[in-house]
Amino acid sequence: MRAVPRYRRRRGVVQLRGLIPLVDARFESQREAWCFLAIADAAITTPEPQVWIEIGGVPTYRLDLAYRRRRVYVEYDGHEAHSSDEQRAHDRARRRWLRDNGWTAIIVREGGFSGDALDAWLDELRAALDPTYSNRRW
Repeated sequence: MRAVPRYRRRRGVVQLRGLIPLVDARFESQREAWCFLAIADAAITTPEPQVWIEIGGVPTYRLDLAYRRRRVYVEYDGHEAHSSDEQRAHDRARRRWLRDNGWTAIIVREGGFSGDALDAWLDELRAALDPTYSNRRW
């Protein structure tokens, strides 16, 4: 924020001023931040990053982006972190527990930041947050 005046009249500074308040040190990857920015750009209430879910008082599962009250979470599944058989099994068990305990998952994968893929997960998020929402693309 302090450096913005230095770049006055440069291309992209107006957009930068709008993005600065969205920066959060809790993002653990660029793609998590991209998910957050896509949500903000779609004018959807922004989620909280890195939310811990406790089981029996013990922090057990951490969600990339979550809406605690609505029990909805958004996760980016990058190929690198979710490609081994062990990691996929862990993800299935974790998501099953979360689903069984009332959480709705919105999973964003590689290629999910443009076109129909972006529209699809954002519409899924809107519907999860507001059950009265219906996608009315004609």
